[in-house]
Amino acid sequence: MHKVHFSLLLFCLLFCGCGKKKQNDKVALHMSSDIVKKDRVQANYDLGWIAGSTGKLDLAINQFKAVLKEDPNHVAATHDLGLAYAKKGMMREAIEMFHRTLELDPRFAEAYFNLSTAYFRLEQNDLAMDYLNRCMRIEPRHPQGLLRLATLAEQRGEFQKAIQMYAEYMAVKPLDGKVAARLGTLYFQQGLDENARIELVRAIRMKAGSAQTHYQLGVIEHRRNNLNAAKQNYLKVLELNPNYTDCLVSLGEIFERERNLQQALIHYERAYGLEPDNEFVRNKVASLRR
Repeated sequence: MHKVHFSLLLFCLLFCGCGKKKQNDKVALHMSSDIVKKDRVQANYDLGWIAGSTGKLDLAINQFKAVLKEDPNHVAATHDLGLAYAKKGMMREAIEMFHRTLELDPRFAEAYFNLSTAYFRLEQNDLAMDYLNRCMRIEPRHPQGLLRLATLAEQRGEFQKAIQMYAEYMAVKPLDGKVAARLGTLYFQQGLDENARIELVRAIRMKAGSAQTHYQLGVIEHRRNNLNAAKQNYLKVLELNPNYTDCLVSLGEIFERERNLQQALIHYERAYGLEPDNEFVRNKVASLRR
């Protein structure tokens, strides 16, 4: 009896053990399949992202579609497929993907911003502004959103608002020399010399200074009677643009104040050659020639 019971017990243990092993093998195979699929999806997405970033848009589109075939709810692939379409000028397809992105993630600020861009390109400005505002409500410091708001305000002649938006952008992106130069110009045009000087100097230090940047900085120093600093900026302007008439006149004025009348005349004459109808320059040339 004991032997029979023992045999039955051994059979049950072996049978149950075999069943568990099969079940565990199935779980392991399923997990392994999921991992392989996840790795494949990630590899396709990474390749698509690299292709899109390097301008290989057809390849990017194919890779993102491959991702979405296996994972239709992949937010990043949906959004980036929209970006690839937008870069190809396929705005309707791009808009469809951005809306799909927002169905998957209603707080995806970048998708709102890119929808705004797409609608601006289609000249549907009311929709574009609506989606831009939605972007900014979700992410008030969205850099490109701030930059677009600044540009739009400047285009409308709302210079104080433009200054505010550019300043907020620079707080987020302090190393953007081109925007620093633009902000400096707006301050300069509004007569805010100290604010202008800070931004213009920042732009120059970041190698983003233009002839205009140096000229405006020269004018500020000129107004402050810092003639040597003004002169250095004016000379830099003429290195970048030898025919910058206003700068030639300003340099002529400095040389005249320094009693270097020969150099003053040279610069006035160059300005006069560029703008023969400029009465101020014509009178300066006539006066110094006497």
